[in-house]
Amino acid sequence: MVTTRARAVHELSFTGYSMAVLGIDRDECEALAARTSGWVELSVINSAHLLCISGDRDAVLELVADVEATGRFAKEIRVQYPAHTSLVNKFRTEFTALAADMDNQTFRAPEIDCIGATLGEPITADLPLGDYRQTLPPMLHGAYEEDHRSL
Repeated sequence: MVTTRARAVHELSFTGYSMAVLGIDRDECEALAARTSGWVELSVINSAHLLCISGDRDAVLELVADVEATGRFAKEIRVQYPAHTSLVNKFRTEFTALAADMDNQTFRAPEIDCIGATLGEPITADLPLGDYRQTLPPMLHGAYEEDHRSL
């Protein structure tokens, strides 16, 4: 699945995109994004005040500058494609079909814990491959997701 995702991203030759981590809450992030010239989406919610955005690089940098101007944390993450956005989510059908064709429909029990980025907790053997959400935006992490399912 990781290889399929990497190939899809490579074949599309994304350019002009970026991501950033912002030390603000979701409401402020969405308000700033709405006022930004260019395309940007909330893509990852790590905690109540630590979010990630993805989109056109100029729009991402505009949001970073706006947040930094208020004295809060903001940092660009240099990537070539807008991870965890509606643009990348269009590959979900391909990933789901790939998972359905795999011999092993669940994760194997690891020798050491493998912490899933979308779960914020260990991946266990009882988790079906199709339930491991790598592309659905915005990505919610672990305990924060448990407390904020209505987001």
